Amino acid sequence: MRVIRTEMYFEPQDVRGFGGLRRRSPSGPRGDEEQPGIAFAWFRTDAMIDRADIENIKAFRPLQPEQPDYPNRHQIRGLLDLCLRDGAEPEFLRIPRDDHLENPSIVDYLLDQEIVMEHSPPFSISLKGVLDSGNTPIWIGTLVGFGAAPWDHPILLLLTVPGGIIAVSSARGIGRAMESGLQKAMKRLFDGR
Repeated sequence: MRVIRTEMYFEPQDVRGFGGLRRRSPSGPRGDEEQPGIAFAWFRTDAMIDRADIENIKAFRPLQPEQPDYPNRHQIRGLLDLCLRDGAEPEFLRIPRDDHLENPSIVDYLLDQEIVMEHSPPFSISLKGVLDSGNTPIWIGTLVGFGAAPWDHPILLLLTVPGGIIAVSSARGIGRAMESGLQKAMKRLFDGR
């Protein structure tokens, strides 16, 4: 399965709130990994995937399974802000409203940037374009099985769109998710359809 990633990095002094709970963890980043960033990974499939399909794969654990409408498209800006700051799981349980974002200008920038999506030939579309294009089911949770400690589980925002899934996380989170089997979990998800 081919995965196309789009990553954007920022200067640490430009990202407010970077260095939350994950920085205090024993396995937190060191050295060059201190660069805040966000990543989008495109996984192609011809199957229509919904939230229930994702939750049927044991590798994925929703953050708030008791709330079927969590998150909704109005919370995307807050989720992007948390991903940019590489927030820990407890921070994602209270998604900041638009008027409480730490980095509103960077979030606006992210919404307008192109995400490369695989088609023949590859093309790109802005995240805002993806969200405005129709009813995009949204799922947020963790990829489990990587480590015993909660900070080792990458937080993933999955946007299901026609033709595939866009996974969004901090750049570090996408990297850790890929190391811990995100690609295999997506293959199981797509093969189960």
